[in-house]
Amino acid sequence: MSGKKNDAKTNPLGMRQLENGGPFVLPPMACSAHRRDYFQRANRILATYMTLTAYADAGKKSIDNAAATLKWSSPTGIRVGMGSHTFQTTYRLLQGAFAKAGGQLNNQVFLLIYGNFEAFLIDLISDALKSDGETDPIQGAVAMLASTKWEGRFNRISQKLSIGLGKQAFIVKYSGIEMGIMGKATNNPIEFLQAMADFRHRLVHSAGRADAKLLEQYPNIGVSEGDLIQMPFGFPMDIHLFFVPMTDLFDEVFAARFGWKRDITAPEHLIDKDLRII
Repeated sequence: MSGKKNDAKTNPLGMRQLENGGPFVLPPMACSAHRRDYFQRANRILATYMTLTAYADAGKKSIDNAAATLKWSSPTGIRVGMGSHTFQTTYRLLQGAFAKAGGQLNNQVFLLIYGNFEAFLIDLISDALKSDGETDPIQGAVAMLASTKWEGRFNRISQKLSIGLGKQAFIVKYSGIEMGIMGKATNNPIEFLQAMADFRHRLVHSAGRADAKLLEQYPNIGVSEGDLIQMPFGFPMDIHLFFVPMTDLFDEVFAARFGWKRDITAPEHLIDKDLRII
C-alpha cells in the first residue's frame, strides 16, 4: 500500500496521531469478537516483527564492536547458544547469514499476516455456517476458501451465506487507497489480494523463487528467474493496513446478516498493557 498514511491530506484509514510529532495509529472502529481477535493476532505478529528487528540491530552493533575490539577476522569461530542447541559458524558466514536474515524475516511475517486474514474469514464463515445448521462448520469454512482464486471465493461465500459481497462493495471500501505490490499498481483490492496470494504460493510451494510467469507479471520486481523472492522491509506493516478495510467490510456484512454485536474498539490496545501497535 501507499506510504502516505501519515499525511493528513491522504489519510483514507482515518489514522490519528498519538501526540504532536508522534506516530499515527488506527482510529477506534466497530469490531465483532472475531475482528477483535484478528487485530489481537495481528498485533502480536507485528510486535514480534518489530522486536526482532530492534534486537537484531542492537545485536549487530554489539557483534561489530566486539569484532573491532577483539580483532576478529573472517575465519574467527563463532558459537551462538540456542537453549540446548548450538549454532557454530565463522564471523564471515555469520555476517552473510545476517545480511540475508532481514529478507527471510519479511517473508515469514508477510505469510503470518496473510494467514491471519484467512483465519479471520474461517472464524466468520464457520460461525455463520453453525448458525445455519452446518454439522461441520469449520470444515465447511475451509472448503469455501479452497481451490479457487479470491474473486471466486468471495462469490462462493456470498451465494452460500446470502450476504452482499459484490465487486463494487470492495471498490467503494478502498476508495482513495493506493495499492501496489512489487512495482505494479492497481485500484482493485481483490486483484491486489490475489497478487498477495500468488506471492504466498511461491514462498510456500515454489522454494520461494521467482519463475518466468512471475517475472512476466511483475517486470519491475528486480530479480531474475530462479532468484529468491524477498519482500521489502516494512511491507508486512503495509499489508496489515490493507486488510483493515477488508476486515471491516466482511465484519459489517456478516454482523448484519447474523445479528452479531459490534463494539467500538481501539485496535492498538488489543495487545499487552502499555504496548501499542501503530
